Amino acid sequence: MSKTILYFQGAKCAANRKKLAGLTRFANAQGWTVSILSKPSKSDSMKQILDFWKPDGVVANLDCDPRDFGNVPVIIMS
Repeated sequence: MSKTILYFQGAKCAANRKKLAGLTRFANAQGWTVSILSKPSKSDSMKQILDFWKPDGVVANLDCDPRDFGNVPVIIMS
């Protein structure tokens, strides 16, 4: 079964596009799926998003608190 990695993107700049391209290349080589999401709005609950997607891991390219992701492994790039 394919693993799902959520990528929360912050600003869309050249460096961030390169990070995403590298992540996607690596994930595809492993047979994983990367789903790209924008930074959640204040009305969105991170818990609701994680409950919906049930990801195996998260890469967050934004400033956030790792505790927001509960028990889901997270890498924060900011």
